[in-house]
This record gives sequence, C-alpha cells and structure tokens, in this order.
Amino acid sequence: MKQLIKISTFFWGIIAFCSCQTKELDQAVIDKDAVVTPNQLMSIEDQYTFTEETRNEDFDTLFWTPVDFGVATAPNYSLQADITADGFSEPINLNHTYNLESTFTKGDLNKFLLEKGIEGGSEVEVSFRVEANIHEDIAPVYSESVSTMITIYAPLELAPLYVMGDDQEWNMSNILALHTLDIGEYEVIGTFNNGSHFRFFEGASWESNQLGYGSFNEVDELLESATDADDNFRFAGESGVYFMTVSLRTKTITMEKASTPELYLVGDQNGWSFDKMTWLGGGKYEVTSNFWNANIFRFFTEDGNWSSKQYNYNFFREGTITGDLSGDTDGDANLRFEGTDGEFKVSVDLYTQSIELK
Repeated sequence: MKQLIKISTFFWGIIAFCSCQTKELDQAVIDKDAVVTPNQLMSIEDQYTFTEETRNEDFDTLFWTPVDFGVATAPNYSLQADITADGFSEPINLNHTYNLESTFTKGDLNKFLLEKGIEGGSEVEVSFRVEANIHEDIAPVYSESVSTMITIYAPLELAPLYVMGDDQEWNMSNILALHTLDIGEYEVIGTFNNGSHFRFFEGASWESNQLGYGSFNEVDELLESATDADDNFRFAGESGVYFMTVSLRTKTITMEKASTPELYLVGDQNGWSFDKMTWLGGGKYEVTSNFWNANIFRFFTEDGNWSSKQYNYNFFREGTITGDLSGDTDGDANLRFEGTDGEFKVSVDLYTQSIELK
C-alpha cells in the first residue's frame, strides 16, 4: 500500500492596494505578522529504488492543505522536486494542479533526475515541496520540504522530444521529431516561419508532457515568448530552414540558419542515377520508385557525388528495417528488396535509423 505524504503549507496574508478608478490590482504587500506556523510533517520512506520495469508505477501520492491568500481566488499549485543539495535553486515541476493532491510516475521523476545530470545506477537525496500561486505579481508561497533517498536507473531507450506548432499545422501527423543525442540533449533541422508559434512535446500525443518558453533559462535571440495561455514560443527570425539544439539539462536553446538537407536514392531501380527524395523535416525523407526482387540500392547526400556521405544496410540495421528488405554487411553494404515487383513509397528517418517500403 502506498504511503501518503502530507505536506502542510504555511500561508501569508496579502494586502492588495487597488485603484479606486480602475479597480485593478496595483501591487501586493505581505503581512508577515499573519504567518501561520506549519504543522508537523509526516515522514516518508527513507529509500526508493527505481527500475525500468517499475517506470510506469505511480510514486506515493503527495497531498497538502489549502493555501489561503485572503482573496477569493483558487491558487495554482506546483508540485516541485530537486536534488536536496541544490536547495531548490532550479526545481523541477512534476505537476501543476488546482487540486490538493498529486502523483507522478517513477519514470517521470527518473527522467527529470537524469536530465539534471544524475547518472543511472546512482543514489541521490531528493526533496519535494509545493509552490502556491494566485497571480504573477504576487510572490508564491511554499510548503516545508520532505526528503528521501532514490536510486535511479539508466533507461534502455533515450526519451524523445518533438516540436508542435503553426508550422506543423498543429497536426500530430506532422509533428517534428528531434534527434536524441544523449539524455536531455537534442538537435533538429526544420522549417520555421516568422511569427509562428510552437512548443515542445515529450511524446507524439496531446496527453504528453509539454515544455514552453517558461521551461527554459536561456533561449536563442530568434525566439521570444508568445505570451499566450499555452506558454508557446514565437519565432521572430526570417522564415527559412534552421538548425536547432535543445538541452533539457542546461535548459537552453540555440538556433542558426541552415541549408535544406538533401538525400538521394541510388540503385538498380534507376540505373544507379541519383533520385532526389522529398525532405519532410528533421531526419525524414520519402520518394516513390519501382522495385523488383533482388533490387539493390543505398542513399547519398549529394547529387552525383559518389564520395558524399552514404547510408546503407549497416546504418539501418542498427535501427528499424521493414518492407521485405534485407542487405549485405560487406563491401557497399547495399540494401536489397526481396518482395514482389511493383511501385513502392520509400520512407527514411535518419534520426531513428529506420527505412520502410510500402
């Protein structure tokens, strides 16, 4: 049975000075004499061990008593965690809620700790607290913190990250996948149009965790806050193709102008000439071509240049190969089609090292 953590929050009274003409909040002053002494915190388990097998299990539910700011406004609560030694200098927000309780999966917390630089297999002391807010001009209040020791795991697969926004028509089928380089480190080449809004998704679904402008400490000068309810970014640069790097460890984003990536299909099906593929953004390309049984082929990055970078069977066999395809590991390591003759759409993703014929 899960052990529950009760976090009792302390409350600061707020005296709001309002303009008699506008009736709008002008400023807020904290009455420190109205501070309520926190109740005694209940202890939690001394130690937890996370594993790949338990990543989808809920951590113990955390719940708290309501904050009273002295105004008829429902506070917004953020359940926060940080490495105890860091003293909530850069806490992670596990959840935002108007309720008085919250939980999260062990995998979610494991991911956050990995992105903060903790190595898989190591033990770290983690502290939790609740932040309560009612208005951006009023200082938040915090509960006391509780701490525990957690041993985290190294994931079998690195977590993905996606861009979703105006340039993807807010359509999940067009979502732009970033190339995962390491834990919390990503890059992508994509098209960004001036004035377009977007944010990051940790999964290719609307239910996945999302990261907006406020989730980062330092962003490129080409990006600004869209100042909307979804905390979107607004691209302020010239429309075009850009190379973007994203670090969830340092909470930074950089961008620079780039050339449109190219990829060419070369093989038996076209007499070993160079057929340009359509770039779909990120590492994705596609082209339609005729193939016959035993047809061999591979891919090049420059038109007519046999010395340009190549992608062959050895590259894709480290990822995913579907559609009656095999290949050789020696020599040119060409891919080989072993299906029924016909016209096929070739879909390639260089980020995930995948290829499909259908």
